[in-house]
Amino acid sequence: MQLHRIILARIFFFTFLLIQAFCVAAQVNTDSLWSVWNNEDQSDSSRLKAIQVLIKQVYLSTDPSLADSLALIQYNFAVECNQKKQMAAAINSRGVAALYLGKYEVSKQFFQESLEIAREIGDKFAEASALNNLALAFYSEGDIDQAIYCFTKKSVITEEIGDDNGSAQTYINLGVLFTSQGNIPKAIDFYHKGLRAYEVLYDSANISIALSNIGSIYYEQNDYENALEYFLKSEEISSAENDLRNASIACNNIGETYTALSHFDKALKFLTKSLQIKEQLGLKKGAGTTYQSLGKMYQKQGDNARAMKYCVQSKNIFEEIGFDEGLANSHILMSELHMSNNNFSKAINSGKIALNIASRSKNIGQIKDASKSLYLSYKEIGQTSKALTMHELYVANRDSLYSEENQKEIIRQEYKANYAKQALADSLDYIRKKQVREWEHQIVLNKEQNKKNFLYAGIVFLILIGFLAFYGYWRKKRANQIISSQKAEVELQKLVLGEKNKKILDSITYAKRIQAAILPPKTILQNSLKDCFVLYKPKDIVAGDFYWMEQKNGKILFAVADCTGH
Repeated sequence: MQLHRIILARIFFFTFLLIQAFCVAAQVNTDSLWSVWNNEDQSDSSRLKAIQVLIKQVYLSTDPSLADSLALIQYNFAVECNQKKQMAAAINSRGVAALYLGKYEVSKQFFQESLEIAREIGDKFAEASALNNLALAFYSEGDIDQAIYCFTKKSVITEEIGDDNGSAQTYINLGVLFTSQGNIPKAIDFYHKGLRAYEVLYDSANISIALSNIGSIYYEQNDYENALEYFLKSEEISSAENDLRNASIACNNIGETYTALSHFDKALKFLTKSLQIKEQLGLKKGAGTTYQSLGKMYQKQGDNARAMKYCVQSKNIFEEIGFDEGLANSHILMSELHMSNNNFSKAINSGKIALNIASRSKNIGQIKDASKSLYLSYKEIGQTSKALTMHELYVANRDSLYSEENQKEIIRQEYKANYAKQALADSLDYIRKKQVREWEHQIVLNKEQNKKNFLYAGIVFLILIGFLAFYGYWRKKRANQIISSQKAEVELQKLVLGEKNKKILDSITYAKRIQAAILPPKTILQNSLKDCFVLYKPKDIVAGDFYWMEQKNGKILFAVADCTGH
């Protein structure tokens, strides 16, 4: 488990440098930045800032050699402009490029020069950055003491300037370094400080890392139940935040813990999950660690052939990427497997390689495991003197790691353990509460939006109703106007027609009078013709027929005529 904590720490060390470069590079408009740098009409500050962004956020992580060349150009231009802050930044970038290229001595020289300029101009942030990177260079060389010294100096500065995130990062890094030296009390103290700092910052990703590292302490003390509790909570937080990288680390730690507890089905489940995530994300170093963990699991099950297969895969990956700590653990496991197969010469060879790497980095856990493997191998082949030397080295480092002082410190700091246990729940509870707060906030926003939507819909509806009402009123008014106009027209026509009818009626009435004047009076008829009558019934006012009578020379003349033309 120590292996995976150290891998975790190294990932965390480079988190700011690598992740920021990868994440921001996709957002950088390189053409725009190059146009600013190449435009001599731009101010010196603008041009220097442009090339600095290009170096740090584009080329450092993708082409360190080119980044170094550009940083040299930046430095020379900054010297011409007498901008010391940019000089320090350029030198710092050259140091990071050298670090990426594995040129640790060169990187240390650059970081030291950057540190001196930062102190000269009083730039605390630049000073903290230089110390951080200088610590990385020492760590990469295996000089843990100097790495601790630089991180300690950095922590003083970050606390002074209120850089809470920088302080939290440094606490966790110091915890990892003290753990590798077997200084459990200090490691526990820094892990807890880092955990509390990240809880204040609401940084769930690094809360998960802190919990995982605390779990590693319990694992190293063979307290697997407590270790498992921390690792499970770390995985739960990472998964809840969709932090796949840290989830894969937690899954690997859980798998190794289940292996230690001989729960092999559960171990295989979590190790397989860890490997799938790492391969999906392209994490070679992490994949190498999981191959190694699978090898340990099969070793404990007695399947040495399969264990060796995974161990060789991890060794090849670590050799390819130059990761010595992982390589040391692979050789330790290979030494144990060769010893189980009674191939003691190969066991001794792998053990020596592991011990050499572990001694350079002062990794007590690896020194303990490598010396134990060598002790057992030398003992089997009868080289008692070498076996005794390795046994003494093994016991010294074992006692340092599992010392009574360390055990007492863990017990004495029970309040911290209790705090940490509560922090397990609190950290997860914080994540859940954070999610709940976000959900509640989203619900409030949704409600407000719904209210606005209802309001807007109501306004639109009222406008529509108003429009329809107005349109209806307008149509009704128009219809009434048309009806009134038509009514007036009808009344007018009625008057005209009435007038015409009156004239016609008057004419007919006048014609009747004329007709009545023409027809013989009834007295003449009665006097002339006895017992006679005239049936004369006009269909209307005036008839088209008429009759005539006249007495002449004692004779009666009578005529009936139809004047209608029939």
